[in-house]
Amino acid sequence: MNAKELEEKLIADIYSGIFESAMGKLPSEPELIKQYGVTRYALRNALASLVAQGLVYQAQGKGTFIRQRQQNQYVTLNDTTGLTNAARHKGKKLTTISAKLSVVTGKEAHFYPTDTKIDPEEELYFVERLRYLEDQPFVMEYSYYRKKQVPYLDQEIIEGSIYSYLKENVGLNLGFSDKFIYCDECMQDSVAEVLQLTKGMPVLILEDEAYLAKGDLFNFSKLYYHYKQSKFFLLSKVE
Repeated sequence: MNAKELEEKLIADIYSGIFESAMGKLPSEPELIKQYGVTRYALRNALASLVAQGLVYQAQGKGTFIRQRQQNQYVTLNDTTGLTNAARHKGKKLTTISAKLSVVTGKEAHFYPTDTKIDPEEELYFVERLRYLEDQPFVMEYSYYRKKQVPYLDQEIIEGSIYSYLKENVGLNLGFSDKFIYCDECMQDSVAEVLQLTKGMPVLILEDEAYLAKGDLFNFSKLYYHYKQSKFFLLSKVE
């Protein structure tokens, strides 16, 4: 079992409640290694990811504890594995209602990343997805994927978790993302219609720019969230 597989297993076990009898404290590192049959390296990487997502915290000299006040109605912005996994980790059902895929050039893009210049002739995959959370309108996504970084997408891929595909099938080493969040009036008829909003009502907008571990931008998106569904959790470290 590698670090990613262990992370998924630990998340499932945390939400199933198997650690509740230990008052939310995870077994010691040697016990976890033996219990899950993993290496120390895989365990530490998996735990680091759970800490970053706000699922657990580590107290020096005391061990690793499950955060008892996990807000399950909130989607975690710290989760860099994509919106599908972020929702699933909270036990929520995220459904792709419609998805469209096309290939455009940089000069045809409707918006651009803040710090990366896109060549006018560069080819981009353009993905448009309407997604429901718990059977309610949640987000309208407009995303561009640079073909020089993401060589292939198809209809089946965009209807699922694109980030999972990029990590597991393409082998991209995903790094970090910059997220810019603000509220505005929903003035686009197409967005208002699919989110079941009246034009002029509030909408939460998230501009997301995602980079590989080596620092190359591979995806930039603009997401329009239904204001009643816009509940996010962000872990911040106090130093």
